[in-house]
Amino acid sequence: MNELFIALLWFLGGLALIVYAGDGFVNSAVKIAEIFRIPALYIGTFLIGFSTSVPELIVAYIAALSGSTDLAVGNVLGSYICNIGFVIGITAMVKPLKISTETLSRAIPLLALSLFVTAFLLIIDNQFNYLDGLILLGLFCAYLVMCFLHINRNRSRFTRKASKKTGANSSALWPCCMFVVFLVLLLFGSEMMVEAARDLARHFNVSELVIGITVVAVGTSLPELTACIISVLRGEDDIAVGNIVGSNIFCLLCVLSIPLLMAPTNGISPEKLWIPLTMMLIVTTVLWIFSAKFDKTCQISRWEGLFLVSISTVYLVVTMLT
Repeated sequence: MNELFIALLWFLGGLALIVYAGDGFVNSAVKIAEIFRIPALYIGTFLIGFSTSVPELIVAYIAALSGSTDLAVGNVLGSYICNIGFVIGITAMVKPLKISTETLSRAIPLLALSLFVTAFLLIIDNQFNYLDGLILLGLFCAYLVMCFLHINRNRSRFTRKASKKTGANSSALWPCCMFVVFLVLLLFGSEMMVEAARDLARHFNVSELVIGITVVAVGTSLPELTACIISVLRGEDDIAVGNIVGSNIFCLLCVLSIPLLMAPTNGISPEKLWIPLTMMLIVTTVLWIFSAKFDKTCQISRWEGLFLVSISTVYLVVTMLT
């Protein structure tokens, strides 16, 4: 009983550290972006989207390094579901999310394409292996180049105006120092959470994959939730949606490649992956339908946000019970 209490305490401590450090990490990244006048789309999709995925990245690396490949893969798949189901859902419940034409025509299709490629790699050889990891990482690099070229061609549409409080003369030293400090805290918090999650899985006789898909995924999605709610309350709906799209693409193409590159030579068995992949397809389809709706509204309403939260909650509860 004492071991269970310590594991729970350690897990909650690591989670609290990740949430605190994740928020500070994102704020530091945005301040650096404002000082150097980095284009706004970089802030939503890259800086915030990728920065809020750093917990998933570090958890995946530490878990794979310690031999818990299932925990690493489960964290990626579960985070994808939580980002759309809980983060987008809860954010829309706080304030209806407006979806721009750019998001509908480019961002969501790119997200869907990333998911289809991931599922296709699993289908063609019935396992995830080292080669799949290389392909996903290569596609991630191609995605970065494509986005960079697109932004350069349309720089006038994406350029961020200088803030009154920040500008070229502002010092980037303090934000850069805090960026590194919060990154170190994220590393430590992730290490705590992974070790505690493994202990909890052993104690309750639950697979590490299930723990990764549920408990760890919910925890590592909290920075995205914080960033999204802050963005919509500031009227930056595109940054909120860009955060989730960027985060999920980063998770699928970059973070998932880490445990695959470090997986055993016989690869990762697919038997338990089809259900979460199917759920990922469902929430992505629902996100697209709610965003488009084939009318002039193009926003996710509070009721639609509640629906996303509800189906994701049912999925996580069923996953834990079975």
